[in-house]
Amino acid sequence: MSKANSKNQPAILVSVKELESRISKIENIFIKIQAEEDVLLPDYPYSIKFNGLRIVSEWIDTRIKPLLGSIPFKVLDGNGIVPHGNMRMENLRKTYRD
Repeated sequence: MSKANSKNQPAILVSVKELESRISKIENIFIKIQAEEDVLLPDYPYSIKFNGLRIVSEWIDTRIKPLLGSIPFKVLDGNGIVPHGNMRMENLRKTYRD
């Protein structure tokens, strides 16, 4: 697991838009976090994108839900549609290029 921060360092907090942007830049996936813009959230602690052969629901369960907790969010494909959880990450990433 490639995390940017160690457990001994305090969490860096970023805005909702900044977190969405960082996730997009690293994962090549668009996520819409449904929180007020002035809410500060922990920064995305990963520097390497999630394996493309794994499925969207695994990414959500291992990286997004632990980060956001109960804050609602939507992952959107290149057409603005919520993808099926069993879609491979590489196929989701391709929707932004088509």
